[in-house]
Amino acid sequence: CLSLDRVLNPAGRLANMRDVRWLLGSYGLTGDEQVVIYADQERTRDAMAAIFYLAGQDQVSRLNDGPQVNLTGRGIAGALSRRALFVGEVRLSHLQPAPYGRVSSTQLAEFVSALNRDPKARFMWPMGYL
Repeated sequence: CLSLDRVLNPAGRLANMRDVRWLLGSYGLTGDEQVVIYADQERTRDAMAAIFYLAGQDQVSRLNDGPQVNLTGRGIAGALSRRALFVGEVRLSHLQPAPYGRVSSTQLAEFVSALNRDPKARFMWPMGYL
């Protein structure tokens, strides 16, 4: 269970890619797994899917029927240190350096929509955070 606020704070500051990948490793992910994203809000779900995808996660699926999901087990909590080395390749072809600034979950979610329409879509990640 990884929430969006671990990588994007309410003021719009996005974690740098190195820290995102460290965080994914602290959940035991290497990038080779298939992850399924579920969230109460569609925008939050799509924003988190964008983070996983851009960080290099091999397969990212979004669960559309949230209220019908019956969660039977506990999620995995992140550790203080890495459990695994996240080795998925950052999708640099989809990243475009942007000046320092704020990012919203809406912008991340819109990237997912754009990616569905155009496989060459790009996301403007703040330069200091790549």
